[in-house]
Formats: sequence, structure tokens, C-alpha cells
Amino acid sequence: VPSASHSSKKSRQSSQGKIGSYYVGFNYLRAWNNEYDVTHNGLNVFGRIANSPHLDFTFGVGLAWSDTEGGTNTIYTDGYGRSTYLPKHNRWQIRADIGLTLHKQFDLQNSVVNSIDPFIGLSVPLDYYFETEYDVMSFARYGLKYSIGAEFVVFDSFSIIPAYNLRHLWLSDEAGNSSGKIERPDIGIEFCYFMTNGKRVSLEYSQETNTDWTGLTFSFFGDF
Repeated sequence: VPSASHSSKKSRQSSQGKIGSYYVGFNYLRAWNNEYDVTHNGLNVFGRIANSPHLDFTFGVGLAWSDTEGGTNTIYTDGYGRSTYLPKHNRWQIRADIGLTLHKQFDLQNSVVNSIDPFIGLSVPLDYYFETEYDVMSFARYGLKYSIGAEFVVFDSFSIIPAYNLRHLWLSDEAGNSSGKIERPDIGIEFCYFMTNGKRVSLEYSQETNTDWTGLTFSFFGDF
């Protein structure tokens, strides 16, 4: 017979879903851009702290690497629009972000959809790209990310999270050059499964709406 504390914890996870929970975990991102023949991989540690019933604090740090566009007679174009002929090469990146999510859960008397939790979010992403072996300079990318979406908890064990994100980004390189504002909107949907031991797994699909970038993210995480 499970203890009262165990039953209470399981119930809290099922009713709250992912938004509004305490957790820490890691994920793997695989993204690609067929137009420029680029693949991108990322490993991240991330977490969420529910500061109140309606406000969450989020954080993440990670390491990423890309097979940057290139090849015979292929032009590499950096974030500033500068183009050079380069062979295909790797680029390494470290990243971090902090953010806040404001949300309000609505419980439903429904045998399929148990709750809906609409949210809006604001985060501050920071990325640092290292210089490559072909003298492509290092640079920092920073900005603001706005998010809007909702979490639908289904059958107590699953949730579906559609979202729209808009990033306003700026670049600054080691020579002191800075870019103007770059807009990177994307849409995404995440499918999350809650396991009985308090751990969770999810798969997220995302697509930038003004570029050819597509991404899949697999996550494993759990409550503190």
C-alpha cells in the first residue's frame, strides 16, 4: 500500500503537468537546415522552480556543436551576412538562459482532458560561438525570447504543449562589430509522458517560420 506522501506527490504531478512543477533534467537537441546543409546538436541541463501557484523560474545551460555549411564551391555565410568559401567544418557553442513563466491552470471535469494551463513566458538567452579552425571569428549572441502557449493534461499521464516563440537577438564579435536586431519566430509542440516514479520524458518538434530550421528535442527530467 503506497504511503500518503507518495500518493499526494503522484496526484500533484498528474494535476499540474509540466508547467508549474519543480524539476531538473537534461535533453538532447537535433536540428537541421536543408537549405544550407547544416546540422546542429545540443546537450543541455535545465530546470524549473515553481515560485508560486502562477509563477515559475526556469534555467538552462548547455553545450552544442554544428556541422557548418561548406564544401566544394559552397559559400559559408555568418550571422552578419558575410560570405566566404569554406570547406565543411565544425563550430562549438556554449549557452545559458534564465526565464520566468506566468500561467493559470484550469481543472476540467472531463475524462479525457483533465486540465488546461495557458502560459506566457519571458527568458534571456545567451550563446557564445567559438572561433573555428578556418578563422571564422568567435561571437556572442544574446537577446530576449517571448513565449505563449498552453499545456493540456490528458488521461493523467500525458500532456500536450503547443507554443509560439519569438526571439529578438543581437550579435557581437571579437572585433567589436554588432548586428541589428534579428527576429527568429518558431512554432512547436511537445508531447510529455509522466512515469509513476515521478520521472518524465518528452519529445518536442519545432519549426522556425522564417527559415528552414527544424528541430527535435528529447528530454528526461523529474521533480526534486
